[in-house]
Amino acid sequence: MKKVLILLIFITISCNKTLNTGLDNNPYYFYLGIPVQNNKVLEFALILPEYFSRDQSYPVLLALPPGYQTRAGMEWAVEKYWIRQSIQRNWIVVSPVAPGGQYFHKGSELYISTLMDTIQHRYNVEGEKFHVAGISNGGISSFRIAIQYTNRIQSLTVFPGVPPTEADYALLNRLINIPVTMYVGALDSPDWIDEMDSTATILQNIGVQVTFKIFPGEGHVINSLSSDMLFDLLEDLRP
Repeated sequence: MKKVLILLIFITISCNKTLNTGLDNNPYYFYLGIPVQNNKVLEFALILPEYFSRDQSYPVLLALPPGYQTRAGMEWAVEKYWIRQSIQRNWIVVSPVAPGGQYFHKGSELYISTLMDTIQHRYNVEGEKFHVAGISNGGISSFRIAIQYTNRIQSLTVFPGVPPTEADYALLNRLINIPVTMYVGALDSPDWIDEMDSTATILQNIGVQVTFKIFPGEGHVINSLSSDMLFDLLEDLRP
């Protein structure tokens, strides 16, 4: 499928080249934009499977980027964790960039419903629900989005990530039917490890299916957590 055919689908497009040259010539990677509230444009990466067909349904991963949730951070995560296995295993990946630097747990989560609506309108989303995953700030954002859009989420994976506020903790019971996977490096800060451990305990106590794993010898970025491992996990979480 040629890239121009995908660009015509969406209402508005960001025409900038990709910042990371590793994605420049990838025929399955597209950088797009849609209008959202407050006259903003939500830019996002879209990755399509190798043998994409409009007649087929696909599991869809909503991947929240780390750090300041910029395009550079998004592309780093896409290259490191998402693009290779998603193409090979017939997944669609959608990874948004925070408009104006406003995190997806500090206001920009309001735009995610428009993004999900757009993807569901254009593609056949398996089970009509999204898998959501995020790294660090993206993990924090993933909790917020899973809590806010519970009926549209199939699974939640963070590495690392915790709910952003006490108000979010108070709503964790909304995740009762959503499997949650939480990974953290043993060399990450004690605050991250302790809060993830306590969050996993809370989830278990309220009956949420939760998996919590500490990776020995790893820091905040879990380098031994490969794309293969992540998609093995995601495949197990499909409906």
